[in-house]
Amino acid sequence: MRRGEIDGDTAASVYTAALSNPDALWRVGDRVVRLVVDPVP
Repeated sequence: MRRGEIDGDTAASVYTAALSNPDALWRVGDRVVRLVVDPVP
């Protein structure tokens, strides 16, 4: 499993997309994964 961090406008876009599509699968490179967003305060 890959993990990473993003911030700024990219993080805001991904967070909004994840909230709007909680059951969606996402293509990351050549894999299809479930996106889990864990906002850190």
